Amino acid sequence: MPLRLFVFFVAMGFAATGVQAQRIDYPPGFARLLEQCDLVWFEPLDAGYRDTYQNSDNPVLCDLALRSPKEKLEIRLKIIPWLNRDVKTQAPNVIAWRALTDVAVNDDDNLISGIQLSKDEARERFGADMAVMYFFTPKPIFSNYPYCRMLALAKEGKATVLVFWFFEDESNPALDHRMELIAFNRDS
Repeated sequence: MPLRLFVFFVAMGFAATGVQAQRIDYPPGFARLLEQCDLVWFEPLDAGYRDTYQNSDNPVLCDLALRSPKEKLEIRLKIIPWLNRDVKTQAPNVIAWRALTDVAVNDDDNLISGIQLSKDEARERFGADMAVMYFFTPKPIFSNYPYCRMLALAKEGKATVLVFWFFEDESNPALDHRMELIAFNRDS
């Protein structure tokens, strides 16, 4: 509900000033998925973000894919709800590792680097119990961009969230600016 109110007031602000807001066509059920997993989505309202096509042959088909030509960045989200009857959804490290091995090029010439955020930083920045970030070269079937940053977030009893940023320039300032697009609700 707070997300809907936020989006409503932002839209009303643009309407009152005569500025036309960008439009992202969210997939059916996306808002319900956020609510089910107790997630807060901070829609990028600037830089011309639009939803984008995903190749159905991708090994990891995401719940949302956005791109911004202005920021030269593509962002994809995959949300895996925690299901008490399905133990596979309760192992965020395995989910993250599996996605990483599906998406990253795995040969001797390409390195994968990873860093685990402290529990305090994961809670403070993302309301999560766990946060791990990886940098790698994506497989061509997943993206034509030469670089990817993947963030895996998890909160027990809620979900595992995978966020992928695809980009060309390693010093792209939008990477840090768009870091905290999604987080677990801190009020619960």
